[in-house]
Amino acid sequence: MDSVIALNSISNVTVHHADSLTGVGRIIAPLLAGGSIAVSGGSTYAQLFKLWRDMKVSCTNASFYPVDERMVAFDDEQSNWGTAWRLFLAPMHKEEDKHHFAVDASEYARLLKSNLGEPAPIFDLILLGVGDDGHTASLFPVGEYLDDMESIALQTLSPKPPPNRITIGPRVIAAAKKVITLLFGSGKKEIFQRILAKDTALPIVKVLGMRQDSLLYVERALTE
Repeated sequence: MDSVIALNSISNVTVHHADSLTGVGRIIAPLLAGGSIAVSGGSTYAQLFKLWRDMKVSCTNASFYPVDERMVAFDDEQSNWGTAWRLFLAPMHKEEDKHHFAVDASEYARLLKSNLGEPAPIFDLILLGVGDDGHTASLFPVGEYLDDMESIALQTLSPKPPPNRITIGPRVIAAAKKVITLLFGSGKKEIFQRILAKDTALPIVKVLGMRQDSLLYVERALTE
């Protein structure tokens, strides 16, 4: 069992030690059985896609969407949704979800509202990550969009290539029924300490601060 850190400084976030990413993936797996689920990209989720594929998770009644996307072609190796398709969705026969590829912010907002409801979509589950600069989704530090509580989807600029990104807006994360964030990877110990200090210069802190409750799984090495 993953142990729980008592965290008074972020009263709305429950933080868990995570001995391994595989262990966290197995904890999350039953939540993939149904509902609307937004998943992030990056190396952490690429590993989880392979795990869930190999586990043959039950996800027949689930509908998957990208949290964010790099503005590249679907078959580009840098595409978040292309990666999700190749590693997880295609092997799990989720052909209908392939078409949830985000090509621009306006179109993606229309898709989410059409499929999940007006005036704003409410996901059953959003799975987030945290970058080494504290970004989450494609919401980066110093972006004015961190105060945008109107937009469903946004186009943003990443400090790392490819620069042009599409992401769900803070209001969508705030409205979701359940949000789970994973903080894995060497070099993120300082970011974890800043999260504990509730540093609102970090997008992850600001976004989760909009919610009443969230779960954060942190690689154990970052907490020691």
